[in-house]
Amino acid sequence: MAASDPSPELDAMQVELAKLLQEEREISAKRRQMHARIDSFHGPLLVAEARRLSQERRELHLRIDRLRIDINLRTRP
Repeated sequence: MAASDPSPELDAMQVELAKLLQEEREISAKRRQMHARIDSFHGPLLVAEARRLSQERRELHLRIDRLRIDINLRTRP
């Protein structure tokens, strides 16, 4: 099979990438809202939750990057 041939595995990877990108948008929106709340009320629980969301977002970005690399390797001529 050539690297550019469509495959169920590649389709699944692209679906997963779309899901992860949507999840990243949702987490980023929550994080922005949380930072706006922190600006008006700097509570320790809110700050801890913002840190947790930031860590989750970083991990999600790593997963997205790895998946993009895998997709690019499989679709390269």
